Amino acid sequence: MKRSRRLGTASRTLPVLTALLLVVGVTMGQSAVAATAAQSTQAPQSPHPPQSPATTAGSARAAAGAAGPANGSWISYTGGQLVYGTDAQGNRIPDYSYAGYGGGGVPLPQVATRITVPPPSGGDDTATIQNALNQAAALPLDANGFRGAVQLSIGQYQLAGTLSINASGVVLRGADGNSADSELVATGATSRTLIQIGSTSAKYAVVGTAQNVTDNYVPVGGTVLTLASTTGFAVGDQVVVQRPTTQAWIDAMGMTSYWTANWSLYSERTITAVNGNQITIDAPLTTALEQQYTQASVYHYTFPRIDHVGIENLSADGQAMTADPNYATDFYNSSLSEFNAVQDSWMTNVFTHHFGQNGVTGLNSQSRRISVVHTGALDMVVNTATSARSDGYTLQGQQNLIQDCQLSGTKVHAFETEARQSGPNVYSDCTATSTNTSFDSGGHQRWGSGTLYDDITIAGGSLNMENYGSEGTGHGWGDGNSTAWNCNVGSYLINSPPTAHNWAIGCTGTENTGSTGEIQNPGSNVLPQSLYNEQLAERLGTATPANDFSLDSSPSAGSVTAGQSATATVSTAVTSGSAQLVALTAAGLPSGATASFSPASVTAGGSAALSLATTAATPAGSYPITITGTGASATRTATYTLTVTTSGPSCTSAQLLGNPGFENGTNTAPWTQTSTTGSSPINNDTADEPAHSGSWDAWLDGNSTPGTDTVAQTVTIPAGCTATLSYWLHVDTTESTSSATPDTLDVQLLDSSGAVLSTVATYSNLKAATGYTQYTADLSAYAGQSVTLSFSGTETDANGGTTSFVIDDTALNVTS
Repeated sequence: MKRSRRLGTASRTLPVLTALLLVVGVTMGQSAVAATAAQSTQAPQSPHPPQSPATTAGSARAAAGAAGPANGSWISYTGGQLVYGTDAQGNRIPDYSYAGYGGGGVPLPQVATRITVPPPSGGDDTATIQNALNQAAALPLDANGFRGAVQLSIGQYQLAGTLSINASGVVLRGADGNSADSELVATGATSRTLIQIGSTSAKYAVVGTAQNVTDNYVPVGGTVLTLASTTGFAVGDQVVVQRPTTQAWIDAMGMTSYWTANWSLYSERTITAVNGNQITIDAPLTTALEQQYTQASVYHYTFPRIDHVGIENLSADGQAMTADPNYATDFYNSSLSEFNAVQDSWMTNVFTHHFGQNGVTGLNSQSRRISVVHTGALDMVVNTATSARSDGYTLQGQQNLIQDCQLSGTKVHAFETEARQSGPNVYSDCTATSTNTSFDSGGHQRWGSGTLYDDITIAGGSLNMENYGSEGTGHGWGDGNSTAWNCNVGSYLINSPPTAHNWAIGCTGTENTGSTGEIQNPGSNVLPQSLYNEQLAERLGTATPANDFSLDSSPSAGSVTAGQSATATVSTAVTSGSAQLVALTAAGLPSGATASFSPASVTAGGSAALSLATTAATPAGSYPITITGTGASATRTATYTLTVTTSGPSCTSAQLLGNPGFENGTNTAPWTQTSTTGSSPINNDTADEPAHSGSWDAWLDGNSTPGTDTVAQTVTIPAGCTATLSYWLHVDTTESTSSATPDTLDVQLLDSSGAVLSTVATYSNLKAATGYTQYTADLSAYAGQSVTLSFSGTETDANGGTTSFVIDDTALNVTS
């Protein structure tokens, strides 16, 4: 349940830190298998303009003054390395770098497109997109855990329903790198989530025997646990560290009146070492394990999740849902997407407008190791009738990362966490505008443990880590062992719970009276600018050296016919320290291809010409080539994507369909026609439904009774040809032309068994119009195959109305 927040002070203070001990930080082939699009000759409505709003973080940092290194008892930045302090029990600021796809620091994958969705139909496109997702879900997983990407075409897809992704290895992406080019537009006055990813009902199950943790105390940031027995545990095992909530801990926290001892924190980890009765886990704990309050245990487990799912390069608009008659309360349901029981997945380059809650996505409590990168929840629309506020982004689960995000909207808690989260979780490099001071960001309720608010800007808003007591449903402490790093906000309130800490380092804005947490270097940002990035660099051994350089390729992609060459310029620049000699190499070349640089080495600041030569035997495909620059103190990479095509066999231009305008009359061959109502779809009833030309057409449905009419023709598309299907369609209906879609026409390609190879386009009564409209579709992906072209209309008579789909003047033209 949501609550109306207010600014206030916590009533409890943390006992004085008894000791601080310094510890050095641990150094730590792309071809569509479906037809590309049925495209109307009528111009589509323009989508939103490119949606990458200018960040205000830069101006906020400038106002904070020049940044110096972090310097204090909890954390310092010395000699290019983080140095941590601890309290007497060993608690420290955790290493948050394990948040994100693959456990942090793993590049987001590039998944080949396997299915292309036709352009928007002008009606409800939910079924068309869902069918494409279902087709992808039926493909086999490759060695990397991917089935393939479903790629939208350019335009605005109307969604009257909800899309679901319930299989691993499926990616939904827009047409290109401009997120505005492919847009999902909600229709209908019902608040809902447009994309649901994963199940909402997964639960932990113990496998084998759980072993108790016997340590008296395992501190925050700890990774070593002593067990009653390590029998059956080995390096690489996936385990859960379960910390049950007890009444004793609730009482010690001062939450007796608000919380019930009916939940646990479940920290999923990988064993990296076994030493006698001790195990070492990969990522730190963010809530201490205290024998005096609880008996923690470790066990193998199952937790059914899907994985390797991506949402990329698209935009969305939820304006229609604001017409929900109950929007004053239902706005909580107005979201683009939710990640549920999902892990090792991502969302990138996605921007939305006019949603009410979790404008881009909500990472729910069952999610794990998700990266949400370069996104924006813009112009959020919430109710003004009650005191309730929405969440711009909600960060739950564990090891999740939201980075490079933008938000705009009033009455919005910009960056939130929810209850009973084991962490670590990270917001990094995020900016919110048009917010209000009283609508704070931070932990919402009931122990959102181990969150890093890293380098975030909330213009005019506030960031609070406090005890909300009886607010809402007795939310109590929202944050525990969380860190605000270089946060530029209107105001902040940082309190530390009993038995735990909350930290604020390098934050600007008004420090509210009553802050009792661990506040260090207030009033100006510190170095490093991003704690997450620095912790990650130190853990991976990629921290910025004293002498460093950047590497870039221009252009970053090119296409050649096998036997030809592509060229690019590889540039370097000094980013810190002095120039150094950089040797250039390339890897990831396709068979038969070679790479050469002129010169082979450059001094940082210089450039070289890259030539990529292919042979006639180089196979067609898209190849990401890694360009590596190796210097004395640093190694940097850039990517050039080389697309190789083959000339293929020659093609004789022709029109392949027989009887394309149905003018052979009752001799319908080579078309076949079927009707469940006993009618003859191919007819010359020009009085009721005139042909586009001539006297005959294919009139599907319009029978005022439920049924299906189909006309179909089998054709062989020669290899090496570019194939384009065209047809003229007239839709006539007495059904609604604004929302209901009971009657549909599917244009499909079938194989010899009758199985659907591709749904080229789907139309409904919403496409009703005066006269005919010509549509086209690229069928080149089926060159060299024999396919059946099917036009199939289905009428439900659900609302007492009827719809006619009239087709004429078809053509399947092939050219070289």
